[in-house]
Amino acid sequence: MLKPFAILYFSLVLAAGVLVGTGLVVDLEHLYSDSLGYRWQTQAFLEGRVALSEHPGDVAWDLAWANGGVQQVWGLGAPLWRLPFEAVTEWTGSGPFPDRIAFGIAVVAVFFLVIAVFAVPPRGAAVGAYWKQYPEGVCFAFLLMLFPPFLGLCRTRFLVYEEAAAYAYLTGVALLAGLVLFVRKPSLAGYLALCLIAGLAAFVRPTLVFYGGATVLTAGLWAWHWRWPLGKLALGAGAFAFAIGLLLVSNHDRFGSAMEFGHTINLNGIDPMRFATRFEAPFTSEPPVSAARELAGGLFFGGNRFNGFDSFAEDILPGQSATHRWREYYFTTYDLSYLLMLGIAWGWGIWWRVEGRRRKGEGEDGSAGVSPAEERAGCPRSDYATKGRAGCPRSRGGAARSEIGMLALWSAVAATGLFVFYLRVPVMSSRYLLDFGPAFGAVVGAFLFIVMRYVRGRFRHEGRTAMVFCAFFLVWWGWQVGTLRVADDMRGGRSVLTAEQVAARSVLDSSAMEVRHHSNGYRIGDSAEPGWPWLHLHGWNLQSGRTTAAAALFVPPLERLTLTVAPAEAAEVASGDYEIIRAKVGVEFLERESIEETPEGVEITFAGPRRKVYREGFQTAFLGFTTADELHDGESRFRLLKVEWDEAKNGRDGS
Repeated sequence: MLKPFAILYFSLVLAAGVLVGTGLVVDLEHLYSDSLGYRWQTQAFLEGRVALSEHPGDVAWDLAWANGGVQQVWGLGAPLWRLPFEAVTEWTGSGPFPDRIAFGIAVVAVFFLVIAVFAVPPRGAAVGAYWKQYPEGVCFAFLLMLFPPFLGLCRTRFLVYEEAAAYAYLTGVALLAGLVLFVRKPSLAGYLALCLIAGLAAFVRPTLVFYGGATVLTAGLWAWHWRWPLGKLALGAGAFAFAIGLLLVSNHDRFGSAMEFGHTINLNGIDPMRFATRFEAPFTSEPPVSAARELAGGLFFGGNRFNGFDSFAEDILPGQSATHRWREYYFTTYDLSYLLMLGIAWGWGIWWRVEGRRRKGEGEDGSAGVSPAEERAGCPRSDYATKGRAGCPRSRGGAARSEIGMLALWSAVAATGLFVFYLRVPVMSSRYLLDFGPAFGAVVGAFLFIVMRYVRGRFRHEGRTAMVFCAFFLVWWGWQVGTLRVADDMRGGRSVLTAEQVAARSVLDSSAMEVRHHSNGYRIGDSAEPGWPWLHLHGWNLQSGRTTAAAALFVPPLERLTLTVAPAEAAEVASGDYEIIRAKVGVEFLERESIEETPEGVEITFAGPRRKVYREGFQTAFLGFTTADELHDGESRFRLLKVEWDEAKNGRDGS
């Protein structure tokens, strides 16, 4: 039996190998990220608030201003994980806790769980002999811990964007291990805990809701086959729904809408992205076939064709659509070998269920067969036992068929949900493809178990066969790691700070500067008052009046908003073209009241927002000057001459 101390030792060694081998840790001095979104959030928690700051001047790149505060958009899960470490260092006065060490502790915790669930032999089995004869469990654990695309992500710049994806991968793997643990040792408490954690996982990254749903569905199906009463199953579904409800409540509190995760109101300098995520995205109307072709190309056929910061480059991927879309491919992820194993594992899972139903129809128990080794290990003839008992316990001969089927089902449900979700997302990146990592890792694991079930017993020397199998796996893994590539301008090693450097930047301190507007708006020739972030008025050149696809500015609570626009130089604008100009405050579109020609230009008037949350304090307004069909990375056809507003009577200026 492998002792917990030994498991911890292996976990520490492998985690240290990941951190050092990928370049996340280059020395013991530079252990802090210069991407501070998570650090600011943890600091806010320590000060008893959720908003990073209550001053709009603190809005930095990709942060959002909502509900009277600065909000980060990369989830609350990772900052909550870091919270106890930061609390201890603040209490002891030992300085900021290293970001890389906090991430490393998470890696160790997940690695410990993976080894304990997938690599530890059954009780009473000798460790060395079991691993030699049945290496597939160890190979699976090794793969999940050192998953090649995960290692590739860790070799990148590892800003908060990549850090969020890395924490999401670890969380997805932990959910898989928890599911397997529940199936092997089911209990009501374990079921409820699993379902609750599955829902809370979405706090780490919203796309983990697909893994949470797959976990609850799979655990519920197995419990149903064990003839658990519907009341117990409903409790698990309720725990999952409760956790998701907490997420929606936090969204409403932070961003003003339960279904808003911050990505349609955050501020950055990428004007076409701002338009696509606020107003209309060309790719949301992409035909399903071509959208699926592009996503499959990015997943399995992308190779080393990167575009880095050239976000609107063409012909990056095989099957890439010509539709305008922000794309950022900068490290390798999967290849055709994953697609092959996916087809085999999912096909086997379908066959297992069909065969089980056929056997049940012939009067058998529907287990799709149990090997003699499993029967000798105490596994009942059915993969599912009677009410209150466990499913098939892990045999001394590798994974039971039900466990392989569980891996196939869990991965299929999660990957299908992710695939459908990413079909129409207006932005795509290599790190988004890592969201498929836990599902594809489970696919590879199912494939390993399927192959070993097939070859075991068909050769005279089972131990020698197992070693050959293990060698082939290590060659494949080595090839995957050896062919990892990261775009030169996205490599890691540069975005790290020392403790002194991060301490000087870890506190948002613009709140000492008062912010105010001109009396009732802006016009050409004006300049922004001090105290606003540089992203204020982005997309509108106050000297020339030229606009991009979408502009962003801070406004007081509005009763009415009026834009005066004119055609840009040499632009062809018909009278009806002014109707394409739109305005939003937060997530609410403003209703257009009138379009009138004046001696100065065309005057477009919008009514103020109706929602109460947008009628108090400073708000972020977005102005759209194009359509999805005309979207490009450049200037629009319009000049904005001035922006005027009437403040809401019950509003506050928030200064």
